Amino acid sequence: MRSFSAWGIQHTVRKLVYTASSVVLCQPFNVTGLTTQLVKIDISNYRFSNYVEFKLAKILQLIDTIKRTIFRKVRTETILKIYNTLVLPKFLYGSENWTLTALQRRRIEVAEMKLLRPLAGYTLHDHKTNDSVRRELQTECILDKIDEYRRKWLLHLQRMPPNRIPLKSYHYRPQGRRTIGRPKKRWREQL
Repeated sequence: MRSFSAWGIQHTVRKLVYTASSVVLCQPFNVTGLTTQLVKIDISNYRFSNYVEFKLAKILQLIDTIKRTIFRKVRTETILKIYNTLVLPKFLYGSENWTLTALQRRRIEVAEMKLLRPLAGYTLHDHKTNDSVRRELQTECILDKIDEYRRKWLLHLQRMPPNRIPLKSYHYRPQGRRTIGRPKKRWREQL
């Protein structure tokens, strides 16, 4: 059992099982006196165009699970700590290599605000901007974190010796003609 008692969180997880259609927590976990026995998140109804959409659907379902189970039962600070220690790292893993479209960036921000806005006690009818809600809760935007991860990865690439495969793939320029239409957005264009 790992104890995060400094944050007021008792956390015990033995096994998480990820399949193509669901995420199942096989052992009970305890969060400030609330015990959850089995959490099954069904993701079979979603169609994913790429990995980012898949991870976004999983995070949306985790946020819904937080809102259904512990949202009004624990303090705001505890929910933010759970969000920052369990949900965000799961979503941001590998994000330094994503090429995000404008629609995906918008959907990521909406998913983030789906938890933060009610946590701050606001609804959409209160007309509070996303930045003011984040300032009140003292959190950073997920998109800013993704951009920071990208910059760190670029600096890491620049320090690599020239024979490393990631550096070779970064400098690779394909030969031949492009397909008709607008070029796809590349990773280096989003820096």
